[in-house]
Amino acid sequence: MQQHHIGAMNLLNLRQMVRDEGAIVIGRILWNVLTQPPLRKRVLAMRRVFQQYQQDLGYIVLCAIAD
Repeated sequence: MQQHHIGAMNLLNLRQMVRDEGAIVIGRILWNVLTQPPLRKRVLAMRRVFQQYQQDLGYIVLCAIAD
């Protein structure tokens, strides 16, 4: 194994989303969330679930090279 990383998931965290997706994409997402009530309701429900289980959610990245 060459590398491994573990960490907490930052799902629907604005700072992490900007870092992952870029400001322009996040602007478009925010516009859609602000202007479409059904979408806003769904996103906020997902955010509540992610925050509720934040201590149980994480990621593992493994990088290996086959011989």
